[in-house]
Amino acid sequence: MYLDSSDLELVDDRRNQIVGMRFNDINIPQGANITKAWITFQVDEKSSTDTSVKIYGEKVRNSATFSKTSKNISSRRLTSGKFWSPSAWSKTGEKQQTPDI
Repeated sequence: MYLDSSDLELVDDRRNQIVGMRFNDINIPQGANITKAWITFQVDEKSSTDTSVKIYGEKVRNSATFSKTSKNISSRRLTSGKFWSPSAWSKTGEKQQTPDI
């Protein structure tokens, strides 16, 4: 578990892995109805291989910070998830947006 990495490796970094992101200080008013949400990623290392990931949310009101405890991410209660298959990141700086998650 790397808690201070400068980037995310989606999905392969010598082996397939689970990647977590936690967004701090996002204030959503009580009772708000979120109708659309997505994430835009920007590449720092180009690749010639397409990838496929499944994006989950944590099914809690306030997600705990990550720790180096074994299975700290994989044992959390998750939403049903959404598949995303971005094409290869062919040039540095390229951006790709997830579907509505």
